[in-house]
Amino acid sequence: MSVKTTNLAETFLTFWDLAKDKPVSEQVSLWKAHYAEPHRNVLDFYQQHYNDLNAPPEEVFARYPDVVPNTRTVSASAGTAITESVKKCAAALGVAETQGHHIVMVGRFSSNAWADVFEDVPTCFYALELTPDVAYAGAYGGPRNGSRAAS
Repeated sequence: MSVKTTNLAETFLTFWDLAKDKPVSEQVSLWKAHYAEPHRNVLDFYQQHYNDLNAPPEEVFARYPDVVPNTRTVSASAGTAITESVKKCAAALGVAETQGHHIVMVGRFSSNAWADVFEDVPTCFYALELTPDVAYAGAYGGPRNGSRAAS
């Protein structure tokens, strides 16, 4: 069984390595050139359906330093983890072959994961900037980055 996974997060990490110490105006230009434009089809779909376009870039980019370490970790193993999960689910359901696409990405803090039909293919999207152990735990007062809260 083959599982199609596209990892846009690696491109995001390249963008962030270039942009992290730059002024917001340069970050916006680098975002467009190194991340948005190469993945225009995915990011247009994301912006049309799932993105809060009202969030100013300076607010969005100010949040990335907190999530980049976890994004690096999760991105490195995402393809393998998704393939293993899909195979386990298919086996449990008695399905010999699956159709679909999995896209690992970094968005603008407006949605963590969703499924939709993208380019006529059932697709699962995983937005790593809102993975639970970083963004949600921190947003709701819980432990961050896998650490345990003090008792």
